[in-house]
Amino acid sequence: MYSELLAASDVAAAEPPADGSVAEAVAALEAHRKRLATTAAGDGAAGGRLDAAEAVAAQLSYDLRLLRLCRVLGIPCDVRRFAQPAAERRRLEEAVQAALDGTVDGTVDGTAHGTAHGTARQVPDADGEGGGEGGGAPA
Repeated sequence: MYSELLAASDVAAAEPPADGSVAEAVAALEAHRKRLATTAAGDGAAGGRLDAAEAVAAQLSYDLRLLRLCRVLGIPCDVRRFAQPAAERRRLEEAVQAALDGTVDGTVDGTAHGTAHGTARQVPDADGEGGGEGGGAPA
């Protein structure tokens, strides 16, 4: 069911950003990860009890941004693999981190992607973990 919702939502997000900016895609993912972490903690939009629809919307939003970043980086991804959302999310987060770790002088595998100052960035996972060297906001 979740992968069907994601597929329906993915129609508009199927294409990577026109400029293919890794920095922009990472920033969008980080913003949506924060929203996902807030809903995972049970905090609703109005500061009250979390609504189930709100939790699903936060997961969908994060996963769409994750898919977009994967497409920008050339990482194979498919919404049909989200039958087990947590496992697929973790797999893609690890693939993104590996790709960003390979970023040198603004390129990934020799292709320019517009990273900030040509440095790799740590992408926190959906649980808010990650960070470390290279993490945080762009310089």
